[in-house]
Amino acid sequence: MNRKIVNNIREQKGVALKSIIGLSIILFCACSKDNEENMQSALTVSISEHQADAITKLDLAIEGGKDTLYVFSSSDINLSFQTAELEEWVTIYKKEYLSEINATRVILEVLPLIEGFAIRSGVLNITNQEKYTGSFLRLYQGYETRFSEDFTWLKYGNTNPLDLAAGMLIGNWSTSQKQSGWTSTILPDQSHAFVYGKNGFLQLGSADIGADLYTPIVSSLERDSVLLLAFDAVSYISGKGVMDENKLTINLSNGEFEDGSTSRMVELGYFDYQSALLATKMWEDSNYSFVIHKPKNNPLSATLQIEFVTNTNAGISNNRVFLDNVSLFSVAEFEEEKN
Repeated sequence: MNRKIVNNIREQKGVALKSIIGLSIILFCACSKDNEENMQSALTVSISEHQADAITKLDLAIEGGKDTLYVFSSSDINLSFQTAELEEWVTIYKKEYLSEINATRVILEVLPLIEGFAIRSGVLNITNQEKYTGSFLRLYQGYETRFSEDFTWLKYGNTNPLDLAAGMLIGNWSTSQKQSGWTSTILPDQSHAFVYGKNGFLQLGSADIGADLYTPIVSSLERDSVLLLAFDAVSYISGKGVMDENKLTINLSNGEFEDGSTSRMVELGYFDYQSALLATKMWEDSNYSFVIHKPKNNPLSATLQIEFVTNTNAGISNNRVFLDNVSLFSVAEFEEEKN
Protein backbone atom coordinates (compact mmCIF):
# COMPACT_ATOMS: atom_id res chain seq x y z
CA MET A 1 0.00 0.00 0.00
CA ASN A 2 1.17 3.47 -0.89
CA ARG A 3 1.52 5.69 2.35
CA LYS A 4 8.19 16.00 10.05
CA ILE A 5 8.64 19.57 13.19
CA VAL A 6 11.23 22.21 14.26
CA ASN A 7 11.65 24.21 17.49
CA ASN A 8 13.94 27.15 18.36
CA ILE A 9 14.71 28.82 21.72
CA ARG A 10 17.11 31.80 21.77
CA GLU A 11 19.23 32.27 24.92
CA GLN A 12 18.63 35.64 26.69
CA LYS A 13 20.53 37.25 29.61
CA GLY A 14 18.76 36.92 32.95
CA VAL A 15 16.48 34.09 31.74
CA ALA A 16 16.75 30.58 33.12
CA LEU A 17 16.96 28.58 29.88
CA LYS A 18 16.47 25.24 31.61
CA SER A 19 13.25 26.48 33.21
CA ILE A 20 11.89 27.56 29.82
CA ILE A 21 12.75 24.19 28.28
CA GLY A 22 11.22 22.33 31.22
CA LEU A 23 8.01 24.38 31.01
CA SER A 24 7.85 23.83 27.23
CA ILE A 25 8.17 20.06 27.66
CA ILE A 26 5.42 19.99 30.28
CA LEU A 27 3.08 22.06 28.08
CA PHE A 28 3.92 19.98 24.97
CA CYS A 29 3.30 16.70 26.77
CA ALA A 30 0.04 17.95 28.21
CA CYS A 31 -1.15 19.15 24.81
CA SER A 32 -0.07 15.90 23.12
CA LYS A 33 -1.87 13.86 25.75
CA ASP A 34 -5.00 15.98 25.37
CA ASN A 35 -4.88 15.64 21.58
CA GLU A 36 -4.45 11.87 21.79
CA GLU A 37 -7.33 11.53 24.23
CA ASN A 38 -9.51 13.79 22.07
CA MET A 39 -8.72 11.72 18.97
CA GLN A 40 -9.65 8.51 20.76
CA SER A 41 -12.80 9.84 22.43
CA ALA A 42 -14.12 12.04 19.62
CA LEU A 43 -14.17 9.35 16.90
CA THR A 44 -14.90 5.63 17.30
CA VAL A 45 -15.61 2.98 14.64
CA SER A 46 -17.89 0.11 15.64
CA ILE A 47 -19.37 -2.94 13.95
CA SER A 48 -22.71 -2.37 15.69
CA GLU A 49 -24.91 0.42 17.01
CA HIS A 50 -23.06 0.10 20.31
CA GLN A 51 -19.92 2.18 20.70
CA ALA A 52 -18.42 -0.49 22.95
CA ASP A 53 -18.04 -2.80 19.92
CA ALA A 54 -15.16 -0.67 18.63
CA ILE A 55 -12.78 -2.07 16.00
CA THR A 56 -9.50 -1.04 14.36
CA LYS A 57 -9.56 -3.62 11.54
CA LEU A 58 -12.21 -5.49 9.56
CA ASP A 59 -12.06 -8.74 7.57
CA LEU A 60 -14.28 -8.68 4.49
CA ALA A 61 -15.86 -11.68 2.74
CA ILE A 62 -14.10 -12.88 -0.41
CA GLU A 63 -17.50 -12.92 -2.15
CA GLY A 64 -17.72 -9.15 -1.71
CA GLY A 65 -21.03 -7.39 -1.10
CA LYS A 66 -22.05 -4.74 1.41
CA ASP A 67 -20.66 -4.27 4.93
CA THR A 68 -21.99 -1.86 7.55
CA LEU A 69 -20.02 0.22 10.05
CA TYR A 70 -21.03 2.80 12.64
CA VAL A 71 -18.87 5.85 13.26
CA PHE A 72 -19.42 7.68 16.54
CA SER A 73 -18.19 11.24 16.15
CA SER A 74 -18.66 14.67 17.71
CA SER A 75 -19.09 16.24 14.24
CA ASP A 76 -19.68 15.38 10.58
CA ILE A 77 -17.28 12.78 9.17
CA ASN A 78 -15.28 12.47 5.95
CA LEU A 79 -14.29 9.12 4.44
CA SER A 80 -11.68 7.98 1.92
CA PHE A 81 -10.20 4.60 0.96
CA GLN A 82 -6.55 3.87 0.08
CA THR A 83 -5.07 0.67 -1.33
CA ALA A 84 -2.03 -0.47 -3.25
CA GLU A 85 -4.21 -2.56 -5.58
CA LEU A 86 -4.86 -1.42 -9.16
CA GLU A 87 -8.62 -1.44 -8.66
CA GLU A 88 -10.49 0.45 -5.95
CA TRP A 89 -12.12 -2.63 -4.46
CA VAL A 90 -13.92 -0.77 -1.65
CA THR A 91 -16.21 2.22 -2.20
CA ILE A 92 -18.53 4.19 0.08
CA TYR A 93 -22.01 3.07 -0.92
CA LYS A 94 -23.92 5.19 1.59
CA LYS A 95 -23.53 7.13 4.83
CA GLU A 96 -26.43 8.25 7.03
CA TYR A 97 -26.46 10.07 10.35
CA LEU A 98 -28.56 8.39 13.05
CA SER A 99 -29.52 10.96 15.65
CA GLU A 100 -30.90 8.40 18.08
CA ILE A 101 -27.44 6.90 18.66
CA ASN A 102 -25.38 9.97 17.68
CA ALA A 103 -23.49 7.98 15.01
CA THR A 104 -23.15 7.75 11.24
CA ARG A 105 -24.04 4.47 9.58
CA VAL A 106 -21.57 3.73 6.76
CA ILE A 107 -22.27 1.08 4.13
CA LEU A 108 -19.26 -0.17 2.18
CA GLU A 109 -19.53 -1.74 -1.28
CA VAL A 110 -16.88 -4.45 -1.60
CA LEU A 111 -15.87 -6.10 -4.87
CA PRO A 112 -15.43 -9.89 -4.88
CA LEU A 113 -11.90 -11.28 -4.76
CA ILE A 114 -11.72 -12.90 -8.19
CA GLU A 115 -8.02 -13.56 -8.75
CA GLY A 116 -7.36 -16.33 -6.25
CA PHE A 117 -7.65 -16.10 -2.47
CA ALA A 118 -4.46 -14.27 -1.46
CA ILE A 119 -5.10 -11.43 0.98
CA ARG A 120 -5.35 -7.81 -0.12
CA SER A 121 -5.61 -4.81 2.17
CA GLY A 122 -6.46 -1.15 2.34
CA VAL A 123 -7.15 1.65 4.80
CA LEU A 124 -10.40 3.51 5.37
CA ASN A 125 -9.42 7.02 6.48
CA ILE A 126 -12.00 8.69 8.74
CA THR A 127 -11.84 12.29 9.90
CA ASN A 128 -14.31 14.82 11.28
CA GLN A 129 -14.42 18.58 11.71
CA GLU A 130 -12.36 18.58 14.90
CA LYS A 131 -8.68 19.49 14.74
CA TYR A 132 -6.21 16.60 15.19
CA THR A 133 -9.05 14.04 15.05
CA GLY A 134 -8.91 11.02 12.79
CA SER A 135 -9.12 7.24 12.64
CA PHE A 136 -7.67 4.59 10.34
CA LEU A 137 -9.63 1.37 9.85
CA ARG A 138 -7.60 -1.40 8.22
CA LEU A 139 -9.61 -3.52 5.77
CA TYR A 140 -8.61 -7.02 4.67
CA GLN A 141 -10.05 -9.41 2.10
CA GLY A 142 -8.76 -12.91 1.46
CA TYR A 143 -6.53 -15.28 3.38
CA GLU A 144 -2.92 -15.47 4.51
CA THR A 145 -0.83 -17.63 2.18
CA ARG A 146 0.88 -20.65 3.73
CA PHE A 147 2.17 -22.13 0.47
CA SER A 148 2.08 -21.04 -3.17
CA GLU A 149 3.59 -22.41 -6.37
CA ASP A 150 3.07 -21.10 -9.91
CA PHE A 151 5.88 -23.09 -11.62
CA THR A 152 7.25 -20.04 -13.42
CA TRP A 153 10.70 -21.59 -12.96
CA LEU A 154 9.79 -24.34 -15.43
CA LYS A 155 10.75 -23.26 -18.96
CA TYR A 156 10.46 -26.40 -21.06
CA GLY A 157 8.98 -26.27 -24.54
CA ASN A 158 6.06 -23.91 -25.05
CA THR A 159 2.68 -23.12 -23.53
CA ASN A 160 0.61 -25.08 -26.08
CA PRO A 161 -1.07 -28.05 -24.29
CA LEU A 162 -1.51 -29.85 -27.63
CA ASP A 163 2.27 -30.11 -28.02
CA LEU A 164 2.89 -33.14 -25.81
CA ALA A 165 6.51 -33.46 -26.91
CA ALA A 166 7.35 -30.09 -25.35
CA GLY A 167 8.06 -31.19 -21.79
CA MET A 168 10.73 -32.56 -19.46
CA LEU A 169 10.27 -35.61 -17.24
CA ILE A 170 10.56 -34.77 -13.55
CA GLY A 171 13.51 -37.14 -13.19
CA ASN A 172 15.45 -35.07 -15.73
CA TRP A 173 14.88 -31.69 -14.13
CA SER A 174 17.86 -29.61 -13.10
CA THR A 175 19.26 -30.02 -9.58
CA SER A 176 17.79 -26.70 -8.42
CA GLN A 177 14.36 -27.61 -9.84
CA LYS A 178 14.38 -30.94 -8.03
CA GLN A 179 15.21 -29.09 -4.80
CA SER A 180 11.79 -27.40 -5.01
CA GLY A 181 10.44 -30.48 -3.24
CA TRP A 182 7.91 -31.73 -5.82
CA THR A 183 8.16 -35.52 -6.25
CA SER A 184 6.47 -38.35 -8.13
CA THR A 185 6.45 -42.13 -7.69
CA ILE A 186 8.10 -44.46 -10.18
CA LEU A 187 5.40 -47.10 -10.66
CA PRO A 188 6.15 -50.85 -10.85
CA ASP A 189 7.65 -51.99 -14.17
CA GLN A 190 8.44 -48.38 -15.11
CA SER A 191 11.84 -46.72 -15.39
CA HIS A 192 10.67 -43.21 -14.51
CA ALA A 193 7.73 -41.19 -13.20
CA PHE A 194 5.44 -39.66 -15.81
CA VAL A 195 5.25 -36.06 -14.59
CA TYR A 196 6.43 -33.51 -17.13
CA GLY A 197 7.63 -29.98 -16.56
CA LYS A 198 6.12 -27.68 -19.19
CA ASN A 199 6.43 -23.94 -19.72
CA GLY A 200 5.06 -22.60 -16.42
CA PHE A 201 2.89 -25.61 -15.53
CA LEU A 202 2.92 -29.42 -15.14
CA GLN A 203 1.59 -32.38 -17.10
CA LEU A 204 0.60 -35.47 -15.12
CA GLY A 205 0.51 -38.76 -17.00
CA SER A 206 1.01 -39.90 -20.58
CA ALA A 207 -1.14 -41.75 -23.09
CA ASP A 208 0.07 -45.10 -21.74
CA ILE A 209 0.14 -44.53 -17.97
CA GLY A 210 -0.87 -42.06 -15.30
CA ALA A 211 1.12 -40.39 -12.53
CA ASP A 212 1.01 -39.10 -8.98
CA LEU A 213 2.51 -35.85 -7.73
CA TYR A 214 3.43 -34.88 -4.15
CA THR A 215 3.74 -31.31 -2.98
CA PRO A 216 6.59 -30.33 -0.69
CA ILE A 217 5.69 -30.81 2.97
CA VAL A 218 4.11 -27.57 4.17
CA SER A 219 5.18 -26.82 7.75
CA SER A 220 4.47 -24.32 10.56
CA LEU A 221 0.71 -24.93 10.45
CA GLU A 222 0.22 -25.64 14.17
CA ARG A 223 -1.89 -22.51 14.75
CA ASP A 224 -4.13 -23.03 11.72
CA SER A 225 -7.44 -24.77 12.32
CA VAL A 226 -8.94 -24.44 8.82
CA LEU A 227 -7.03 -24.26 5.55
CA LEU A 228 -8.02 -23.80 1.93
CA LEU A 229 -6.39 -25.71 -0.94
CA ALA A 230 -6.65 -24.05 -4.36
CA PHE A 231 -5.27 -25.09 -7.75
CA ASP A 232 -5.87 -24.89 -11.50
CA ALA A 233 -6.36 -28.16 -13.38
CA VAL A 234 -7.64 -29.11 -16.82
CA SER A 235 -7.88 -32.38 -18.74
CA TYR A 236 -6.25 -33.19 -22.07
CA ILE A 237 -8.16 -33.26 -25.36
CA SER A 238 -6.45 -33.83 -28.69
CA GLY A 239 -6.43 -31.45 -31.66
CA LYS A 240 -9.05 -33.71 -33.23
CA GLY A 241 -11.36 -33.50 -30.21
CA VAL A 242 -10.55 -36.92 -28.72
CA MET A 243 -10.95 -36.65 -24.93
CA ASP A 244 -8.87 -38.34 -22.25
CA GLU A 245 -10.50 -39.41 -19.02
CA ASN A 246 -10.91 -36.34 -16.80
CA LYS A 247 -10.55 -37.56 -13.22
CA LEU A 248 -8.15 -36.19 -10.61
CA THR A 249 -7.83 -37.52 -7.06
CA ILE A 250 -6.53 -35.40 -4.18
CA ASN A 251 -5.14 -37.23 -1.13
CA LEU A 252 -4.22 -35.52 2.14
CA SER A 253 -1.55 -36.40 4.65
CA ASN A 254 -2.26 -34.77 8.04
CA GLY A 255 -5.50 -33.20 6.87
CA GLU A 256 -9.19 -33.95 6.33
CA PHE A 257 -11.83 -32.67 3.95
CA GLU A 258 -15.07 -31.28 5.37
CA ASP A 259 -16.73 -34.70 5.37
CA GLY A 260 -13.88 -36.18 7.42
CA SER A 261 -12.33 -38.08 4.48
CA THR A 262 -8.71 -37.79 3.38
CA SER A 263 -9.36 -38.38 -0.33
CA ARG A 264 -11.46 -36.54 -2.88
CA MET A 265 -11.97 -37.23 -6.59
CA VAL A 266 -13.04 -34.49 -9.00
CA GLU A 267 -14.00 -34.50 -12.66
CA LEU A 268 -12.15 -31.78 -14.55
CA GLY A 269 -13.12 -29.71 -17.55
CA TYR A 270 -11.34 -29.64 -20.91
CA PHE A 271 -9.61 -26.75 -22.63
CA ASP A 272 -11.02 -25.41 -25.90
CA TYR A 273 -8.69 -27.09 -28.38
CA GLN A 274 -10.08 -24.98 -31.26
CA SER A 275 -9.35 -21.61 -29.60
CA ALA A 276 -6.94 -19.29 -31.40
CA LEU A 277 -5.77 -18.17 -27.96
CA LEU A 278 -5.32 -21.65 -26.57
CA ALA A 279 -2.14 -20.89 -24.59
CA THR A 280 -3.92 -18.27 -22.48
CA LYS A 281 -7.50 -19.58 -22.65
CA MET A 282 -6.69 -23.13 -21.53
CA TRP A 283 -7.03 -22.19 -17.85
CA GLU A 284 -10.49 -20.65 -18.08
CA ASP A 285 -12.93 -22.24 -15.60
CA SER A 286 -10.13 -24.46 -14.28
CA ASN A 287 -10.07 -23.23 -10.66
CA TYR A 288 -10.75 -25.71 -7.86
CA SER A 289 -10.70 -25.18 -4.11
CA PHE A 290 -11.28 -27.36 -1.05
CA VAL A 291 -11.59 -26.60 2.65
CA ILE A 292 -9.19 -28.66 4.78
CA HIS A 293 -9.42 -29.29 8.52
CA LYS A 294 -6.83 -30.66 10.89
CA PRO A 295 -7.18 -34.39 11.65
CA LYS A 296 -9.56 -35.01 14.53
CA ASN A 297 -6.99 -37.28 16.17
CA ASN A 298 -4.19 -34.74 15.72
CA PRO A 299 -5.64 -31.20 15.68
CA LEU A 300 -2.29 -29.59 16.48
CA SER A 301 -0.52 -31.13 13.50
CA ALA A 302 2.04 -28.68 12.12
CA THR A 303 2.53 -30.16 8.64
CA LEU A 304 0.48 -31.04 5.57
CA GLN A 305 1.28 -32.77 2.30
CA ILE A 306 -0.99 -33.10 -0.73
CA GLU A 307 -0.89 -35.83 -3.36
CA PHE A 308 -2.47 -35.41 -6.81
CA VAL A 309 -3.25 -38.64 -8.71
CA THR A 310 -4.54 -38.96 -12.27
CA ASN A 311 -7.86 -40.82 -12.27
CA THR A 312 -8.28 -42.92 -9.10
CA ASN A 313 -5.08 -44.89 -9.69
CA ALA A 314 -1.86 -43.73 -11.31
CA GLY A 315 -1.70 -46.96 -13.32
CA ILE A 316 -4.72 -45.99 -15.44
CA SER A 317 -3.84 -44.70 -18.92
CA ASN A 318 -5.29 -41.89 -21.04
CA ASN A 319 -6.03 -39.49 -18.18
CA ARG A 320 -3.55 -36.67 -18.78
CA VAL A 321 -3.97 -33.60 -16.54
CA PHE A 322 -2.36 -30.17 -16.64
CA LEU A 323 -1.79 -28.55 -13.23
CA ASP A 324 -0.80 -25.04 -12.11
CA ASN A 325 -1.06 -22.46 -9.30
CA VAL A 326 -1.19 -24.77 -6.28
CA SER A 327 -1.75 -22.74 -3.11
CA LEU A 328 -2.63 -23.28 0.53
CA PHE A 329 -4.26 -20.54 2.61
CA SER A 330 -5.06 -20.10 6.29
CA VAL A 331 -8.80 -19.55 6.75
CA ALA A 332 -8.98 -19.75 10.55
CA GLU A 333 -6.61 -20.13 13.49
CA PHE A 334 -7.02 -21.63 16.93
CA GLU A 335 -7.81 -18.99 19.53
CA GLU A 336 -5.25 -18.57 22.26
CA GLU A 337 -6.46 -19.52 25.71
CA LYS A 338 -6.94 -16.54 27.99
CA ASN A 339 -5.71 -16.83 31.54
